[in-house]
Amino acid sequence: MDLDALDHQTFELLVGLLLVRGALTVTRTPARDTPFGPDFEAIDAQGTPVFVEVKHFRRSAVLPSSAVAQFIGEMARMRAQHPGAHAILATSSTLNQRARELAASGNLEVWDRHEVLRRLAEEPDVAPIVQDVAASRGRIDNALENLRAPATASRSEQLASGLRGLPAGRTHWREFETLGTRALTDIFSPQLGAPEVQSRTDDGLDIIDAIFPVRGTAPPWSIVRSEYRSRLAVAEFKNYVDAIGQRQVESIAQYLWHKAFRSFGLLLSRNGYDDSASLARRRAWLEADRLIVFLRDDDLIDMMRLREQGEEPFQVIDTQLEDFFRRLSP
Repeated sequence: MDLDALDHQTFELLVGLLLVRGALTVTRTPARDTPFGPDFEAIDAQGTPVFVEVKHFRRSAVLPSSAVAQFIGEMARMRAQHPGAHAILATSSTLNQRARELAASGNLEVWDRHEVLRRLAEEPDVAPIVQDVAASRGRIDNALENLRAPATASRSEQLASGLRGLPAGRTHWREFETLGTRALTDIFSPQLGAPEVQSRTDDGLDIIDAIFPVRGTAPPWSIVRSEYRSRLAVAEFKNYVDAIGQRQVESIAQYLWHKAFRSFGLLLSRNGYDDSASLARRRAWLEADRLIVFLRDDDLIDMMRLREQGEEPFQVIDTQLEDFFRRLSP
C-alpha cells in the first residue's frame, strides 16, 4: 500500500484496524474537532490503558521532533491519572535520531513508516478493507466508529459509586481531587487535553489543583476560547462538609487571569454553594472577566451519563452559564 496516497483520515482507519488486529480493544476513536492529543484510546488484554497518537505526512516526510515532544508531555499528564499506561506514536513518516531518542526517553512505542508497513504485510486483508472504504469518503467516519467496542461498564455508575463512598471533609481532600480530575478528563477528552495536576505558578507562590488545555476547535469548547479568551480551564476541588462560600470562590479567582488566557474556572464541591459564593462569583466576572462555574457531585454524574449516551456533556455547564448571565445586572 502507498501510504503517501492516503489522506489523514484514511491513515487513521488503517492504524485503527492494525490496533484491533493487535488484540487491543478500542474505546475511543479520533475526534474531528480536536487536532491535539491521543487519537485512539484502547485497552490491552491485561486491562492496561493504551493511548495512540496518529501523525500522517505525505511524501515520506520526517516527523518533527516537536510532535514527539508534545505527545510525551501529553502522556506524562495522562500517566498521572493512569499509572502504567502504554503509549503508541503511529506515523506514516520516518523519525530522525533526535526524535527516536525523545520517544525512548518518554517511553513511547513508535510505529514509523517501516513498522506500519511491516504490520500491514502481516495482515494482508487490511489493505483491501481500507481501500474499499476510502473509495467512498462518506464511509470513513462510520468505519472508524465501528472499531470502537461497546462499553462493558457504566462509567457514570462507577463515578456515582466512588463519590458515594468518599466522605466529605479535610481528611479525604486528595481522593476527591483525584476522582474529580479523572472524571473531568473522561467526560471532556479530547476537547480538553490531559491536565497538569498540582501545577505551580511561575512565581512559585501558588499551586493550582488542575489546569486543562482547551483543545476543541468546534463548539462548545471553541466558544470558551473565543468568548471568554481562555486557552486553559482551571479546576479546583473542595471536599467540604458544608457549602462553599466567598473565600473558596476568591481562592480559584486568584488563579484566573486574562493575560495568561486563563479566564475560565470549574469549582467542584460536595454540597453546593451559599449566597456569599454567588456574590463573589458575580464580582469576579464583573470586575475582572473571570468566569467561574460551580459543579457538584450530581453535575459530574450527569455529565458522565450524557457522555455515555453520545450527548454533549457541556450542556450541564451551559445551562448554568445561561442562568448566570440572564440574571446578571449592572
